[in-house]
Amino acid sequence: MKYQAGLLYGFMGVLIGLLGGCGKDPPPHAVARAKKEQAIQKHRAEESRITTAPANTTDILEINNEIITLDDLLNEVAPILIRAAKDRAYAQYAALVDQTLQNLLRKKVQDSLLFQAAVKQVDEALSKRIEEVIDQELRERINKDFGGRQTRLEEYLAQQQRSLNDERNEIRRQIVIYRYLNDYVAKQVADPTRQELWDFYQQNLEEYTSEERRQLLLIDIPKENDPLAAHQNIEAALTELQAGTAFEEVARKYSRGLKAEQGGDWGLIREPLQGRYAPPSQRLFQMAAGQLSEIIETDEAYFLVKVGTIEAAQQRNFTEVQPELVRRYRDYQFEIYRVRRVQELLSQAIIHPDEAEFLAAAIAAAQSKYDYYRRK
Repeated sequence: MKYQAGLLYGFMGVLIGLLGGCGKDPPPHAVARAKKEQAIQKHRAEESRITTAPANTTDILEINNEIITLDDLLNEVAPILIRAAKDRAYAQYAALVDQTLQNLLRKKVQDSLLFQAAVKQVDEALSKRIEEVIDQELRERINKDFGGRQTRLEEYLAQQQRSLNDERNEIRRQIVIYRYLNDYVAKQVADPTRQELWDFYQQNLEEYTSEERRQLLLIDIPKENDPLAAHQNIEAALTELQAGTAFEEVARKYSRGLKAEQGGDWGLIREPLQGRYAPPSQRLFQMAAGQLSEIIETDEAYFLVKVGTIEAAQQRNFTEVQPELVRRYRDYQFEIYRVRRVQELLSQAIIHPDEAEFLAAAIAAAQSKYDYYRRK
């Protein structure tokens, strides 16, 4: 249960209370530090034009004055990749590696840029309050998840190749970034006008419309080693149904497939099933409520389908969903402004080596561990 950034939002109300009221302008010493860092970055930029990168340059990615290593990425995704290597063929594993590392590196680069901008506005008083929040968060976590014993948390982190200090640093980073986004980005987000809200509703209408669902009642008689007997049984089942015997009773008597004990009731489905159940479930969507199908034959089995209840598609009206729309619209605008700010920071950043080159090295390293992970 590794600590994730998302878990921080549980105590962000406390955080804002503790950190609120801090000045929005960077303190003088932060301005001086920023100027010094700009000078260092300029020097590095000039230096990079005349020096040759070391042979192992793709082992690290330098973002201004912060470093991301290949080990940072691989250690973080190792649990996911170990499970994937055990359950998937290499091609599927390789595709997962590619997507997972792309997403993780993108997040780490964005967090690094935001943190570097945000930390310049942290003075000593604010830093002290942040440490208090970190202490509070760790105490609550130790009490809740580790029986009140810090050593148990430390043992758990050691299994993840992390220390308690690593954990504190990660919480600190997320707090600083959150406060920065709250100050710099959230204040740009305004409540939508009614027209903007209506347009947003229309653009996302699918999410407020439920699909039609149909109750699948199914008798399934596999052919197995006796196709003739299977055919006789499906004909007998059809005869009884046409005579008025309840579907549930006939299904329990004749069906040998899944849901036989439930009287052949598969419940409500939105679309045809896959595999051996594709032909009978496709027939379900061609019939009216209460209608019984003809005998359906496939290479594997005989089927009878009956349509139970049909739950019509429903659309939630605009008035009903307005509170949710406002929240989602604000979240949407927040993300637009957040990405815009990241792009501004990225345009000013010095990143070495090329991000794509570093990602390619990380993907190659993770893909090469496939056999090793399968044995773990």
